[in-house]
Formats: sequence, C-alpha cells, structure tokens
Amino acid sequence: MEKFLKSGKYKMKVGRLIFWDFGGKYVFLTTHQTFMTFRALFLVVFDGSKDLHEQVPDVMCFPGQHMTPTPAVFLQYWVNSILTYCKVVYAGIPKILFVATHKDKVPMENIETRREELYRGIEELFKDHEGKHHLVLRPLIFVNAKDQADPEIEVLKKTITELTFDHPCWGERMPNACVPLELEIAELVAEGKQIMSLAEVKELNAISEVSVLSLSS
Repeated sequence: MEKFLKSGKYKMKVGRLIFWDFGGKYVFLTTHQTFMTFRALFLVVFDGSKDLHEQVPDVMCFPGQHMTPTPAVFLQYWVNSILTYCKVVYAGIPKILFVATHKDKVPMENIETRREELYRGIEELFKDHEGKHHLVLRPLIFVNAKDQADPEIEVLKKTITELTFDHPCWGERMPNACVPLELEIAELVAEGKQIMSLAEVKELNAISEVSVLSLSS
C-alpha cells in the first residue's frame, strides 16, 4: 500500500459499508440509539411465514407495555425507534427497507400470494404513520436465508446497493489517511486483540510513512 501511495499515481477510492446486527433482547434496547444515524440504511427483518397479527409464542412484549407480542407490534417498534433517534437532515432519510424471511416455511405455490399479503399488511399498518415516506415497501423482499442460492438474496444485495448509492451522503469525500490505520487495527482485532491503549494506537499511526494522521486530521 505504501509503495503505491509513494508513487503518487495511486488514488484510493473506498466505499465502505458497515453492517450492524441490532440485538433484539431487552438488555440491548438502551444501546440502539448509539448506532442509529441518518447516514444509515435500515433493514427491518421479520418472519414472513407468520401473519402480522399472529401472537409470537414465548416472547414478552416491551418493558412497560401490555400489548400482545406480534410481528406488527415489533415492526412498529423498530420503525418508531429508528425515526426517533435519527436526526432529520434530509427529507425521507433514513430509508427503512422491510425484509421477510422464512420463505422455506411457505409452500412454493403460495409464496407470491404470501408476499402480497405481507405487503398489504405493512402498507395498512403504516398508512397513517408520519414517517411513512421513509419506508421502502417495494420490492418486498422474501428470502430463504437457509439457501445461499436463493435468487432473492441477490435482489436484496441489489436493492441495498441502489438505496446506498441514492443516499445523499454517498460520495462524500473522506480522508484516505484513515484507511491504513483502520486496516492495521482491524488486523489486530482479527487476531483477538479487542482493546488497545491510546499509546498503541499512536504507535500504529506512526508506522505509515506517507499517511500519518495528525491532530488536525
């Protein structure tokens, strides 16, 4: 990397996507606001084999609530949480994409019917919601997560890519000097070193001869 950087002919173009899988357990609820930002694209994933108003067995509802736990209740919770914690900077941003799973539990001949039922159910659920312009209802992606060859996984990737490219923050210039340091830290994390002192980070930063981050960086 330093060889190319020193040559003066190499321009680093990096498009980074960081994926966060939010923990749904109650103990994690207070941490969600830390990671919710208008710069993100949100995927709300739910079990498409269940009716939206079907009670989810062995699952409690949210603390302080006395509602029957159903997919509809949880969908509303996630949409409300995202739009509560995300600062409004651009109209209709962030976008929230719905992804149904467990397609393998639905008979093949009923999949498209089930997809339309889910679409109409979600549309009805949020028809009067103030944040409905944030919601991406089409395509309603219905995946079999157990099958890597499921063509809808490619549809999901394509949709994520298109929504990411359409995001107002996409293409913002970022300091390339951050990248080598992040790669060095990522290697240590992969080796099992999860915590580093400030002195160690400064030492890693000093390793690169051509992209050292200064205090002003």
